[in-house]
Amino acid sequence: MSERLAALEAEVEELRARLAEASAPGQAPLVDVLWRDNAGRREVEQQLAFAQEWIQLAQEAGGVAAYTLDLNSQDLTWSASNFALWGWTRGADKPDIERWLQTIHPDDRAGAQQVLMAAIQHGREVRHEFRIVLPDDEIRHIQDRARVVLDARGRPQRLVGLNIDVTDLKRVQHALEHTEARYKRTFEHAAVGVAHVSASGRFLAVNPRLCEILGYPEEELLGMSFQEITHPDDLEPDLKLARALLAGEIDRFEMEKRYLKPSGEIVWADLTASLERDADGSPLNYISVINDIGARKHAEERLNFLFGELAHRSKNLLTVILSAVRQIGQSATTVEEFQHSVSDRVVGLAAAQDLLTRHDYTGAPVSELVVGQLSAFVTAADTRVKLSGPPVTLRAAATHSLGLALHELATNACKHGALSRSQGEVSVVWSLQESRAAPLRFHMTWTERGGPPVAAPDRSGFGRRVIEKMVSASLGANVDLRFEPEGVVWRLDAPASCLDLPGEGGDGFNRP
Repeated sequence: MSERLAALEAEVEELRARLAEASAPGQAPLVDVLWRDNAGRREVEQQLAFAQEWIQLAQEAGGVAAYTLDLNSQDLTWSASNFALWGWTRGADKPDIERWLQTIHPDDRAGAQQVLMAAIQHGREVRHEFRIVLPDDEIRHIQDRARVVLDARGRPQRLVGLNIDVTDLKRVQHALEHTEARYKRTFEHAAVGVAHVSASGRFLAVNPRLCEILGYPEEELLGMSFQEITHPDDLEPDLKLARALLAGEIDRFEMEKRYLKPSGEIVWADLTASLERDADGSPLNYISVINDIGARKHAEERLNFLFGELAHRSKNLLTVILSAVRQIGQSATTVEEFQHSVSDRVVGLAAAQDLLTRHDYTGAPVSELVVGQLSAFVTAADTRVKLSGPPVTLRAAATHSLGLALHELATNACKHGALSRSQGEVSVVWSLQESRAAPLRFHMTWTERGGPPVAAPDRSGFGRRVIEKMVSASLGANVDLRFEPEGVVWRLDAPASCLDLPGEGGDGFNRP
């Protein structure tokens, strides 16, 4: 090639010399004119070739292919990239409208044909999307963009357009739609409250669980800020952390805080907050996750109360035991009598304490307390014992005091009273009474019948002091103890303050 160019240049130089001799003075040789014109033409052709290569590369890289349809002859002309896009072989496959339509997915073919006819007949711009099926059965998504070129009389002459492969874009869109749908399901059905909150604190989006926790409907909550529904004592700590998050000093924060429902009820929640930022790092909004911890807080408060109550009751119980020991020691005449008396009292206290433990130290049903004290002396199936009364519950302090009194009554009944004989009977009846003249009061009567003849004792021992003075003092009650010939009768008249919520007994004793 270099030798050929050298030979041509030599010939041109020889021709230039000969023409120079023949040319008029001051005129450029014709060969120079022709040489310059040819060089310019070659430069333009080379630039055009480069442009065509760039266009072809751009089409292939962007999945874009050009076409022209002559509306008079129906001739279809494709760019090289169009053959590659449709999976056809350039030179072997000739594009035409019929084959083009056959390549379109059957479900999209009629729509594509309708758009094409509208462009041909009415000169309408083409903006359409359809699927094509390649020879290897791969399905691609194509966007067809074209416009009609009119002749001098305004009649449609040809259709010039682009086919754009948007398959990858479709996949991305599908993945994005799937992600958005999954996010929406997660947002809507999350077991915790979720909110998007503006930098100023206003709710931008809230999920149903958050509305449930805070007690506001969605449309009302979206018109509010978190400052409006935050407990005043928790607002400043919350704002301080929010400002630090906004300033980029922290990535997220977590705190326990209280919200206020429309009714004024306090809601304890665990708040976790982070900040969503755009590509430039500018803050967009807070993302808040709110978990209702009211049940946990209530349990913690309840546990703290129970620990305090346990310590308090334990001290009281020890005080009662020490008092009993001192009083028994003053009246007991032998060590054996002292030991037996102390043992009986401890058994009675233990029964009451066990009952309180089963009921979380909140008190105990009266029926269970009576049964628990009698169980140390008789079985549940013993027909000599009859119980009757409504399902009421004693407070913790009353359970201890009344339990001791019942233990003393049962002890005396087994030793000296109705339960010392097979034909004897003990009836325990309790009730609630209220009148216009007096507030609600709690009554209990212990009645013994069928035992040995009864006579009042010569002296007042510890047991009698328990069932009279101790119960009266601890419950603020009126106590009446009578030693009737037919049997002992003990009556208690106490204020309703010794009672708690109603309870039910299921003891197995006979009830009239």
